[in-house]
Amino acid sequence: MYVTMTLEWLVYVLIAITCIVTWPISKVLDCLLGADHGTFYKRSQFKVLVDLHADDGCSENGLEEPFTQDEVRIIKSTLDMKVKTTEDIIVPIDDVFMINADDTLNKDTLKVLQEIGFSRIPIYEGNRDNIVTVLLTKTLLCLDPYQTIPIRALLSSKATRDVIFVQPDLPLFDLLYELKGPKGHLAFVKEHTRSYSLAPKIMGIITLEDLMEELLQENIVDETDVDVNIDNKLQVANTKRASISEVIEKQIRNRIQKTTTPIPKRNYRSVSVPEIDVAQFYNNTKNSSRQPIPCILESTTEETDETSPLIN
Repeated sequence: MYVTMTLEWLVYVLIAITCIVTWPISKVLDCLLGADHGTFYKRSQFKVLVDLHADDGCSENGLEEPFTQDEVRIIKSTLDMKVKTTEDIIVPIDDVFMINADDTLNKDTLKVLQEIGFSRIPIYEGNRDNIVTVLLTKTLLCLDPYQTIPIRALLSSKATRDVIFVQPDLPLFDLLYELKGPKGHLAFVKEHTRSYSLAPKIMGIITLEDLMEELLQENIVDETDVDVNIDNKLQVANTKRASISEVIEKQIRNRIQKTTTPIPKRNYRSVSVPEIDVAQFYNNTKNSSRQPIPCILESTTEETDETSPLIN
């Protein structure tokens, strides 16, 4: 370092001497090739560069750890957020649960809202394309379930939020800035229309959760989604259990049919037997020799083979 500082004056002398040649050459190169703006990567090239860092690490000496698969996925999805539009992740309006402004809130309505589990529910007036406001279901906790309240009375209260309308070609990054504000976490996508006389049709909705799932490239599972997944797993398990039980039962039935020897049919006739005093009969058999017990059924066929029943 000391030697370098002592020779600093020599460097400036060399620059002054060679600038007569180097300065014109640099100007000619700038005019021909353009100014140096550094290395510029396209989105596709940058994605490949991120993949290389994920596979080989950030440096050769091993001081920096390589990107994890989650980091690579989030970086690449972030680059796509500017290219993708709201039309790519829209939820169709036919799949959206809504409430009519002419309905009333009562015990049955609150039960339906509880079972659905949505935090925000659109309210429409007239037809489903005329969305007037969004209802926050958490504000209904203090309501009396046995009291009937018109939903129209809630339109101008704190239980509702303003409606956010966006275009189908809006980039997802711009939509993220719209939904992260205090206006709300639910946006309605309107289709483009060239006629001012016709009201634009609602194509669907997009929530902040949809944007987060698109950014993370994973499904965000909440409490209601867990219940649905458990129910689906139970249904699949019950179906498998039922099918296995049917197979086992069929195998047992076939084995019984193979091992069981058919019993020949017999024709029996009933014989009337007088009433017997059990106590007297027991005393007689105790004091005397063993006597045969009278049979109730008597075979009509006289067979002496091994398969015929033995009747005394």
